[in-house]
Amino acid sequence: MSDNWDDWNAKTQRVFEPLPAGQYVARLENAEMYFNDRGARTKLTLVVIEGQYERQKIWEDYPHNDKFKWLARMAWEGFGYTQPPQGELMEHKFSAIAQGLVNCIGKAVRVTTDLQTKAYNGEDRKYVILKRIEALPTQAAQQPQGNPYGGKPEGGAPW
Repeated sequence: MSDNWDDWNAKTQRVFEPLPAGQYVARLENAEMYFNDRGARTKLTLVVIEGQYERQKIWEDYPHNDKFKWLARMAWEGFGYTQPPQGELMEHKFSAIAQGLVNCIGKAVRVTTDLQTKAYNGEDRKYVILKRIEALPTQAAQQPQGNPYGGKPEGGAPW
């Protein structure tokens, strides 16, 4: 270990390169629902488990609103749920999805990512975004089925 103060700084200065756009097999490391001043959100952390980018993480954090219904549904179905989540109101469905995803921690899926560029403090930064989450054919039998709360779907109505 170096005693030189400048060496300490040099080792902490590294460039973060986002995961390239593509398809990856990833394991759900964490899922949680939390609240901020704008309302409820769901946060997912996935870890690539195969290939050149093994151990790199993919983060997704979405608000519980109309704009992100597609992402919530894609995650729900991608982790193998076959029935709509419980709840009459959109917020109830989002909460059920968040709980269902918590129950899937440790499960693997195939994800397709893309890169999006956003300006931040006058600098363009690239961010990984999830385009698709799909069940792995080899693990379909290990994926949850139906509803994480048990019971029958509400009237069989599509969501």
